[in-house]
Amino acid sequence: MLNYSLQKAFKIVWLVSKHQGELGLSDICRRLHMNKTTVFRYVETLVYLNILEKHRETYYLGIGLAVLGGKVRIQAEIIEWIHPVLVELAQEVNETVNFAQLSGNNALYLDRVESDRGLQMKAIIGANLPCHCTALGKAILAILDPDKAEELLAAVELEKMSKSTITDTAVLMKQIESMRSRGYYSEREEFDDELACVAVPLKVPELNFIGGISISGPIYRLDEERLSFLAQRLQKTRDEILKRLKTSF
Repeated sequence: MLNYSLQKAFKIVWLVSKHQGELGLSDICRRLHMNKTTVFRYVETLVYLNILEKHRETYYLGIGLAVLGGKVRIQAEIIEWIHPVLVELAQEVNETVNFAQLSGNNALYLDRVESDRGLQMKAIIGANLPCHCTALGKAILAILDPDKAEELLAAVELEKMSKSTITDTAVLMKQIESMRSRGYYSEREEFDDELACVAVPLKVPELNFIGGISISGPIYRLDEERLSFLAQRLQKTRDEILKRLKTSF
């Protein structure tokens, strides 16, 4: 027996795939001859599952389809090309290296290379983590249009993950702006107690990619001097990643 609810959901996905960034909720309703309440329920679920993404009231295919081999451009090939560079960096600095992209309103962890010393952290590959309290999230927010960054933050609850988490949008944006001149973004015990992280943004317009790479470790190893050194290594690694991607796609 056919599942008609599933059929309707896939009709929405196929329609969006043919008109990425062109259709809003009313457009989908009109083209599929479905009522607004029903379509709203479906698209909200699809966005939650990362099958669709919503930007300024229009819809795009989401990163979740990459896992399923869908049509989204940021796919496993990118991770495959970048992974050796992350391994090299992790071996050099002997800290955990992370790679993430903007997905909806969160930072989606695409890859991670552990150090020999190991690190107990909440982030795992495939996890959606908040932007407001992670170094990767701040790096991503920094390269977005300011209006888009504030729109993103307004759409989510700025949950207090630890005693140091910033939950005021204005304070957070001011902090990000103050970090912009140095070219890297950091957090200390804002996401995980006793852990610190430093990140640099990674933007590839040709692939419609917005994300970043970071290095994480315990705060007793990652003081400000160490964070500054690691940031320089991240910037060098980012440049190598950009070179690899631009010659491969």
